[in-house]
Amino acid sequence: LRRQRLAHQPWNLRTVAPTRQAGSDDATEAAERAPAPTPEVKKQASSVALSKQEIADDFTAIRGTRPPRWPKKRPRMVQQQLDLLYLGLWLADVAPGSYKIEER
Repeated sequence: LRRQRLAHQPWNLRTVAPTRQAGSDDATEAAERAPAPTPEVKKQASSVALSKQEIADDFTAIRGTRPPRWPKKRPRMVQQQLDLLYLGLWLADVAPGSYKIEER
């Protein structure tokens, strides 16, 4: 008896939304009531280049200590995610001097 009941139940228990006609009055009324799109205002980008001394002064003022000499190394998984996200990020470390070969 239970097997028969399970066999007759549909596998997808979601209700199906009713389809609308292409020339429906509801769609045109909704389009008329929709507010007009407002033009997007672009924000002005601003950036200031700071010298190493200015950065050190700011760091000392905020934390009360000198900035670390070397940046902290990222965990391996974080670095892998950054490498996948920004494909050319590691190219900043490549310099022509890295590939100099002494001729004999």
